[in-house]
Amino acid sequence: MKKWFKKIGQPFLRKEEIKNKEAIPTAVEQDEIKDKESIPVVLQEDITNIQKNKKSWFNKLGDNFKKTSSNIRKAIFVKKLDEKSLEEIEEAFLMSDLGVNNTNLLIDELKNKKINTNNNTQENIAEFLEKQFSNINHELNLKPNKELRVILVFGVNGSGKTTTIAKLAKNGKDKKLKVLIAAADTFRAAAKEQIEKWANIIRIEVLSGNIGEDPSSVVFKAHRKAIDEKFDLLIIDTAGRLHNKVELMEELKKITRIIKKNDEEAPHNKILVLDSTIGQNTYNQIDSFHQNIGLTGVIMTKLDGSAKGGSLIGITKKYNLPIHALGVGEKIDDLIPFIPKDFINALLGDNIGEKK
Repeated sequence: MKKWFKKIGQPFLRKEEIKNKEAIPTAVEQDEIKDKESIPVVLQEDITNIQKNKKSWFNKLGDNFKKTSSNIRKAIFVKKLDEKSLEEIEEAFLMSDLGVNNTNLLIDELKNKKINTNNNTQENIAEFLEKQFSNINHELNLKPNKELRVILVFGVNGSGKTTTIAKLAKNGKDKKLKVLIAAADTFRAAAKEQIEKWANIIRIEVLSGNIGEDPSSVVFKAHRKAIDEKFDLLIIDTAGRLHNKVELMEELKKITRIIKKNDEEAPHNKILVLDSTIGQNTYNQIDSFHQNIGLTGVIMTKLDGSAKGGSLIGITKKYNLPIHALGVGEKIDDLIPFIPKDFINALLGDNIGEKK
């Protein structure tokens, strides 16, 4: 199995889907808004050469994640899993933002589980950690089950929500889907400009509302347009909102009701974008949005920042929610599908936990 770092630049694409595809240039920063007159066709051998020159996924991670990884690796490099080594593992996970309750649950399970200490303790623990994610399908399917898939995206201010939406839209276009973005953040002119600039870069149509317009009205018009003009994927950008603001939560509920007027089964995905650098505060956000709106999954951003990484295990353990993807930078392709085995390998060190 290829390691995760070989997938940088090709998120959500299988090997056979890459050949003869139209490729948007990947090294596009948010402030690099340039019209692209031609889209190069990237051949398989060109992609292979590009991959060889890319940094590994681990090298894109922030220093705190690397420190977490180092601490956990040191703790699990033991010949025997005894009380002392369990205490060291417990301390390492507590420092990783896993949280006290989730750490205690994991340590209790490790104590109760008959881990084979005669062989490789690291591999046994890696396998155990991987299983914490195994009962959930983390893949985000962008293709519609019927005529149109509607994805509603929300999150607090500064979570990287709008950039993540652009990355998702680009992934959809790479899959030959007809994509429409609804820019329903009508509170900030900058938000409208940002999503329109991204749409211009990746050459995707966007329906924007006027400043001060009812966001639900924008969503309704975009949904009707997507249905009437036979789009495959509609991604809705909403205004950033604090999870404890009741009136803004009510606005999200209204948007959801409006969407159902056109399709009772929509939105098909309700995704919360989470800033992974806020550590255990992610749990408060999930609690609030899940109770008010009902989540179908989360996307974790800014793994290249000060994130420690442990909260990802805590989210799955506590909420049983899929983690669809990880943001590891601001470039258009810096969105990596969440694959538990690869995440555990990055957390514990390369090759640890891989099946022979």
